[in-house]
Amino acid sequence: MGKVELIFDTSSLISLKSVDCLKLLSEFVEFFVTTDVKNELAGLGRTDKNVETILEEMKFSETFATIPDKYKKLYKWLGKGEISSLVLAQNENKEIVIDDIEALEIILNEFKVKIKFSIHMIYLLVLKKKLTPKEGLEKIEQLRDVRSWESNVIYQTARRIWKKEFNL
Repeated sequence: MGKVELIFDTSSLISLKSVDCLKLLSEFVEFFVTTDVKNELAGLGRTDKNVETILEEMKFSETFATIPDKYKKLYKWLGKGEISSLVLAQNENKEIVIDDIEALEIILNEFKVKIKFSIHMIYLLVLKKKLTPKEGLEKIEQLRDVRSWESNVIYQTARRIWKKEFNL
């Protein structure tokens, strides 16, 4: 069985790296990123060694995505990496892994894309038996703390999934 092809934005890669899940995922997932995301990671990596290692350790399928003028109005709420990733996901009809919950309403109104959060990638690792349900929940708890997701819908979604699927 082939790898799942997913498009990742900058925030989801940073989230997954912060809980040591990127390498585990690379066994099952082909990571597609736009040139803009790669540039954002490189810029952030100049001051954050954890982010710098994402580019050093991971193999990405890099794609250039031209941002149509109609989406440039979204720069007020979204970064270039997010917008280019959303355009690519829409054009390629691929799912996007994005953790920008504050812009979710805008994303859903402007783009026809299927969205996953980084917590869904941790769930995939549990389903593939690379993490136990308890380890997966611990990773999500770490994300909550590292990414300030205490009352965030991403964290609340994860809690519902873990309660329903694993009774944790």
